[in-house]
Order: sequence, then structure tokens, then C-alpha cells
Amino acid sequence: MAHMDHGADGMSSTGMLAAHVLAALLCGLWLAHGERAAFRILRAVAGWLRAPLRTLLRPPAPAGRPRVRARRADARRTPRTLLLTHAITSRGPPAGGAVA
Repeated sequence: MAHMDHGADGMSSTGMLAAHVLAALLCGLWLAHGERAAFRILRAVAGWLRAPLRTLLRPPAPAGRPRVRARRADARRTPRTLLLTHAITSRGPPAGGAVA
């Protein structure tokens, strides 16, 4: 009988081994981490590929953008910092005896 050709003309045995190892790794990841992790990876890759297109296809900024107003120098303090203005702080041991 003559040698049987299976149609893998340009594929070497090393390439076939690499393809099967890659498929085995992907199936192992799928089984180990589930479908949620696979789709999380796909969404991350899609976002990574879409990011350069987002900057190119973004519409230009409008000409009359509102200015950012500066804060006034005499602005009152926020209530969050005023809550601790009357706190009593004492350092060291108590002045009297601790045990009666």
C-alpha cells in the first residue's frame, strides 16, 4: 500500500504538536476556571483592541467648553474639619490616682 496522505501538506509534526498543546491548555483553563473566566478574558482582549479605535473615532471637543472656576481664598472650612476643633487632647498618665 502507498503512503496515506491526510491533507496536512504544510503542517509539520512540531506545528501539529504545538496546536494540540495550545488546544489542551485552553480546554484545561476552561475546565479549571469556567466559562465566566473565559468571557472575562475575551472582554479584556476586546477592550484592549477597541481602545485605540475609541481615541481615533471620538468626536472633537466642543469649542465653547465651560471654564473651571477657581475656589475663593476666603472660603469657609468644611464642617468635616470643624468637628474636631473642640476636642480635648491630653498626653501622659492621668493626673490623679487610677485606682481608688
